[in-house]
Amino acid sequence: MKRVAKLADATKGTDWIAVSHEWRMAVVAPKDPNDPFLVVDFDKAAVVKRCPGNRGEAVVTEQWLVDSPTRGHVFAQALASTTSASEEIVGVALDPSVACDQSFSVLSPLEGPQVVVSGFAGIGEQSGGHDGVYHVHIDGEGRLVRWFPHGTALYDFRIPGEMYRDFPSKEEFLEVNNRDALVLLLVDRSNRANQRLLIYRKSDRTWRRAPALSERLAVRGLPGFLVLVAKQSPTAAMPVSAGEKEWRKGATRSGPSVDDAARGGVVYPGRMYLYEVATEHVFPIVTNQADSEVLLVEQGLVYYRVSNRLYSAPITDTGISHPRLLATDEAIRDAHWAFIKR
Repeated sequence: MKRVAKLADATKGTDWIAVSHEWRMAVVAPKDPNDPFLVVDFDKAAVVKRCPGNRGEAVVTEQWLVDSPTRGHVFAQALASTTSASEEIVGVALDPSVACDQSFSVLSPLEGPQVVVSGFAGIGEQSGGHDGVYHVHIDGEGRLVRWFPHGTALYDFRIPGEMYRDFPSKEEFLEVNNRDALVLLLVDRSNRANQRLLIYRKSDRTWRRAPALSERLAVRGLPGFLVLVAKQSPTAAMPVSAGEKEWRKGATRSGPSVDDAARGGVVYPGRMYLYEVATEHVFPIVTNQADSEVLLVEQGLVYYRVSNRLYSAPITDTGISHPRLLATDEAIRDAHWAFIKR
């Protein structure tokens, strides 16, 4: 294992990481607001831009990547003032050829539909982080809207009423928005175990419900695929998540306790599913280990980790073929994203 760049101060860590495989880059936001955020280029396998934050005394309430039609690829933060009720969205261009002092601008709420999000990373939806959009809402005409202090973002589609009108009083969360799909999570306020995933396929602008693969599903977006992770309420047959003997029991400098993350009121049986957006084919991956996740899908191969082990496996017409063990290392427990240098 070779270290090619330092991404965070080992004593402080990171606050947030977002990855776009379409852009071939990642953004790493530091825990300390006085430290710069970093832009990582996948093809150079290097940090190509470092810029200081521009938040002043404001508090970051949300942060995303934005594919802005006027500013290009942007890292955006919703900043709430600590002295007034004001809020604004400050974006910084990720283009390394643009100097930091020329990269910052205030984004319009109308750019909200261009937010790029990838869902959950890590075990228990805690150890890797959550990249999504809160406070979205389906209006009376089936449109998805997001309110901001200075305007409203309105998505350019309508959700068929039969997809959600039979659902009880609900909250809506935008979990994935990339080149291929948009995924909306509906959660019943009166019974949060009652959930539904709606998938908008962008190639033909059509909607479908995610298949019923388990009681609940955590979702992650990758190019061409969604990763659907099974989770359920504890039962007598499965009171805790699968694979407990292998979990890391305490927090380390590189990651939290797996034991804590896997006991968040739901249990993870160690089943994942690759959902191909174009065909709706579902490919199961059974690890029998809660501490497992898909990291990358590329050139017909799926790369996933199980505890401290990294595997690859071919995706065939009949399913996921026999996996190949690529590496075993304690650092792999904290690997939640992956890329291949081209």
